[in-house]
Amino acid sequence: MKPKITKQEFERRISKIRMYLEKNNIDAILIYGDEYRKENLRYVSNYWPIFERGAMLLGRNGEPIVICAPEGQKVAEEMSIWPDIRLSPDFLCVIFVFARNIRRTEAEKICVSCFCPQ
Repeated sequence: MKPKITKQEFERRISKIRMYLEKNNIDAILIYGDEYRKENLRYVSNYWPIFERGAMLLGRNGEPIVICAPEGQKVAEEMSIWPDIRLSPDFLCVIFVFARNIRRTEAEKICVSCFCPQ
């Protein structure tokens, strides 16, 4: 299901979050979602997990990375506005995937958030 919200609107939302990151000297944010708490992840990616967990990794630069459990891959591919979808076989270990990606960007200050700046 592709969004009725335009890609430009999602890009605007990402830009707004990046301004927040820059202002607060935060290198990256991990936006979490699951079947009960889907609003924030959907707000930034249009993907919301139906029966598993998901997240989106957003740095100050580069394309957002959507992370999901393997059983959610097809749903993520159908819903997400962002094409970079990575699987985490044991989503309880998603923080390790997050840390591995952060290490590649040499981020120093990280924010794990349950909200999106309005």
